[in-house]
Amino acid sequence: MGDLQQQRKLEVLVIDDDEAIRLLLSDAISEVGDNVTTAVDGEEGKEKYFSKHNSDKSYDVVLTDLNMPNISGTEVIRIVKQTSPQTPVYCMTGKEASEEYQSLAIQLGELKPDGILQKPFNLEKIYQILNEVRSRNFS
Repeated sequence: MGDLQQQRKLEVLVIDDDEAIRLLLSDAISEVGDNVTTAVDGEEGKEKYFSKHNSDKSYDVVLTDLNMPNISGTEVIRIVKQTSPQTPVYCMTGKEASEEYQSLAIQLGELKPDGILQKPFNLEKIYQILNEVRSRNFS
């Protein structure tokens, strides 16, 4: 975890309708020095994504829940990957991860997420994702 604090800050978008998950991820990601923006559902997440994408800086990684009101996580993944295929998108689900990923791969094809996090997840997995994104973006 200490290595993360020595690096350039990532811009992370967290989209989840569960306030506890948003707070947990926001606190954990901020703790290692990265910038976090949260959204309460897919609609707000889409708006925040495009607002930043259309400015001078895009998000380095998007973490989205799958089952949300207004716009689903599946649609968020599709939107982000169509707009910016290189942006890593990880989805979070309470369902069995490998089955959910296979389903998403079929639904989204080339636009599938970069990975899936099964809830409840270990924060070390979040830190691992941040390290992977950082090494891809800034190495």
